Amino acid sequence: MDYPNWKSVPVHEGTVFDYLNQNLLKLQESHNDSLPNLRSSPSILVGSDYSGKYSKTSYLVYSFLLTSINAWSAWEPKRLEIRRRVFTDSRRMSFKRLSDYQRQGALLPLLEAANDLDGLSFTIAINNKCANPFPGEYPLDLSNPDFEAFKKWKKKVLVKAFVTIHFIGFLLAGLSAEGQDVLWFTDEDAIVANEQRLRELTNLFAWVSSQYLTCIFRLIPATYSAPFRPPI
Repeated sequence: MDYPNWKSVPVHEGTVFDYLNQNLLKLQESHNDSLPNLRSSPSILVGSDYSGKYSKTSYLVYSFLLTSINAWSAWEPKRLEIRRRVFTDSRRMSFKRLSDYQRQGALLPLLEAANDLDGLSFTIAINNKCANPFPGEYPLDLSNPDFEAFKKWKKKVLVKAFVTIHFIGFLLAGLSAEGQDVLWFTDEDAIVANEQRLRELTNLFAWVSSQYLTCIFRLIPATYSAPFRPPI
């Protein structure tokens, strides 16, 4: 039996995830090719990046990319070709540094190539005035001995980690299949400030994502630092 690209996710009624789930189901029903089919791949790649952490910004923006290892392998030669044609060294693509003429030359070819990548790009912006979108002072009960490690986390960092993990868990629940490997690449950020925090974040992901995921997979997290970060 063929499964839809997005399968309904068990979420609490009236939440933002209930709204997203219903709308993604409607989108799939009206445009059945609008969402990627990631279930046939042995591995799913998840990339996450964040902006707006400074006090002067109005929104904290979370961006996620979900694609398959097969789709990435097909896209990789295009990325390398752009690098070969445009860049004379190992500089990275940076939207903050588009004053550089080589990055300007790479922008449109890179966007056109990225448009051929079979995956889901998902971005959400949360008003910075909303200090904590979760009920209660903290997003988890820090009096629970299981969460002892998170008493050392700053409140803003813990909230950011929870928002990130909730959305990744929700998106994976709708797009993944049992037995797949999930490789999560996250921007170097306060939620993964060091190896210890990366391990704690992995444990946190297991606890939070279990609210959404009904299948079993293996999570492999890494930060966007050498040798993991693809030199876009």
